[in-house]
Amino acid sequence: MILDNYRGSEVAKLTAGGNDLLQPDLSIRHSERLLMFYKAYAPKATFREYSYEGTILTMPFVILIAAVVKLLRIPIPGSTDIPPVKSLRPFSCDANQIDPRNATELARLAEELEALSFERITFFAIREMHSNTTYGGALYRSEDGRTIAWLRHRHWQHLERAKRFPRVAFYSLGRNGELIMTTNAARDVLDPPNWHVRYEVKRPLVELRDSHDLHVGDVLGNAGPMVASSHDACLEMLDHIQDEFVDFHVERGFFVPVAGSIPVLGNNAPVQSQAPVEVVSADQADVPLAEIEMALPVDEPPASRQPISSLVGSEDASLQLQPLIQAVRKQETKQSGWVTKVALLAISIAFFIGLGALQFEIELLLLLVPILFVHELGHLVAMRVFGYKNIRMFFIPFLGAAVSGRHYRVSSWKKCLVFLAGPLPSLGVGVALGGAAWWTGNEWCFKAGLLTLILNLLNLVPFLPLDGGHVAHLTLFSRSDHLDIAFRLVTTLAILALGILFTDKLMLGGSIAMLIGLPAVWRTMKATTAIRQLNLPPPEGDEMPEEAIDVVSQGIDMAKLNVLGVDNRAKVILSVYENVMAKPPSWPATIGIWSLYFGGIFGGVLGIVLITLASLS
Repeated sequence: MILDNYRGSEVAKLTAGGNDLLQPDLSIRHSERLLMFYKAYAPKATFREYSYEGTILTMPFVILIAAVVKLLRIPIPGSTDIPPVKSLRPFSCDANQIDPRNATELARLAEELEALSFERITFFAIREMHSNTTYGGALYRSEDGRTIAWLRHRHWQHLERAKRFPRVAFYSLGRNGELIMTTNAARDVLDPPNWHVRYEVKRPLVELRDSHDLHVGDVLGNAGPMVASSHDACLEMLDHIQDEFVDFHVERGFFVPVAGSIPVLGNNAPVQSQAPVEVVSADQADVPLAEIEMALPVDEPPASRQPISSLVGSEDASLQLQPLIQAVRKQETKQSGWVTKVALLAISIAFFIGLGALQFEIELLLLLVPILFVHELGHLVAMRVFGYKNIRMFFIPFLGAAVSGRHYRVSSWKKCLVFLAGPLPSLGVGVALGGAAWWTGNEWCFKAGLLTLILNLLNLVPFLPLDGGHVAHLTLFSRSDHLDIAFRLVTTLAILALGILFTDKLMLGGSIAMLIGLPAVWRTMKATTAIRQLNLPPPEGDEMPEEAIDVVSQGIDMAKLNVLGVDNRAKVILSVYENVMAKPPSWPATIGIWSLYFGGIFGGVLGIVLITLASLS
């Protein structure tokens, strides 16, 4: 039986002893496989698969996390060892298209394979944007054609370093469709039920090859495997492996097709922007991988990389950015209905009171809820005035309340007014409650007025993440990356000191988390400053321009920010873009903002003094 060749100019056969024994279901056209990307849906992973990532000590935590993910159906992104694509053919490429981080680690095993008389068929290179994973590898054929070897490496930024090693998988195919695989990789997902697999983690290649021969004998006996008689037959066999692997996981719901996915890298797909490899020229592309190890540096300095603005407006960049653009548009148009917003507010208040009752008196909680509500209502009204979208208010147990909203073209002075719109009007309400207490003698009015003034004055302290800290950041410290990071460090250490002084676990935990996040914050600052120099186009209505999405995305990569998943990447892109667009206010505006700030503090302190004196009279 003749198979359709990938290029349509030759024929490929799998034979056993000269007899054509290939099964019909292996003949699948390339056109049916093109653009077939999948992403892992974590809630459908079994507890057994989660256990592959744990150790004896961490297993209880892994199982607990798995239970939460499966119960709440949390779609956390993930990466699989075998690329989640229907076919590898579109990603066939030359040596100089392999990611340098992958190529140098593949070189040693490639040399060992060739020493075992394996012939290289082609290289593969894939950038899977939904999990931000880069795959590199090569397909080899044994001298007798009875075995193919798939040499591969996965670079996923969230994968443990201990598991970042190149893998080799030997495959043989029986006359009745039996798939025999022997690999030195660790198991990460379930195998199709009809596969015969041996995992011999990190076993030396020569021993792994001998083990595979024994494995084939154990499964097939004297029948022997089928023979791949040509390069195209090897590719068909690898496609058959991908088909079975992907179909198995699609049927059980673990693999979900990705709409609008565009393959990147490889000769037959849009090429991902990457570091240029000057040493390897076109006529050197077919040299053994081991010979180009020095030509593919691992840590190429950023200065030699392609400028992040170089792909703006190019057709290939537009194609490969489509999944990311769709994710950004999804975030931009996300809008909750008023029923959802009211339900969120009501449920969060219930949790705030219910959990708060474990630590505070109910009387205090009944005072806190309206005080916090009035404070956040000031933020909400200011956001509505300045055109924010998808505004929601919610309470956070043990911490307070917050209002979230979206606006990509609001200026910094407006942002400052939004932050001041919470504490300043609330200070006025506190003074009014104090006056009512003095006039009526009502104890609740006195307590509510005094607590309102105290809480809102504390909120104006110039420490992040308080409103006063945001005002200080936007008006003063955002003008310099070094001042900004110093400001964040000082405020974080101050919160840590207060947590130690008052033995407050929330302060301690929050300050430690802020300290851990400072390196990422610094990288984000540098990326924002660099992108700001490019004069990005302003939003088109409520949409971020595609050119800006491209530039900001590449800026995030250059800043080495750990962003997992295309949806999370879209959120970070929009956040960085908002910061780029919001330049520090002018100095006259800054003086006016700080006048309001100190005026509020003066009024609040005066109110506390007057209420206290009134209570003593």
